[in-house]
Amino acid sequence: MLTDFVGTNPLLLPWILAWTGIAAAAVLGVFGAVMLRKTGRRAKGGINLAAAVFAVLFYLWMLFGTEEGVICCRPVWQTVLLYGWVLLPLIGFLWDSIRILLMDRKK
Repeated sequence: MLTDFVGTNPLLLPWILAWTGIAAAAVLGVFGAVMLRKTGRRAKGGINLAAAVFAVLFYLWMLFGTEEGVICCRPVWQTVLLYGWVLLPLIGFLWDSIRILLMDRKK
């Protein structure tokens, strides 16, 4: 099913995954900045900002630094693994940041 969706345009899946990762990294960067302002959460905020910067640089490199021929020749499962190894930790950091910020807000 995914290969049928991507079969029409092989650049569609990498672009969707990359822009999703950039959006998640931008949100994580905002949460990291908010956590840096809090006195007790500076280490976690710094880690979040570092992860966000790494993810944005990785996805921008994948979007603009690779040639189209390399992206077109990659199977779907390799594309999902390549982009997902950065996207999954970002989602985990986002979940943890939301949980921490909501707990701090209730106090």
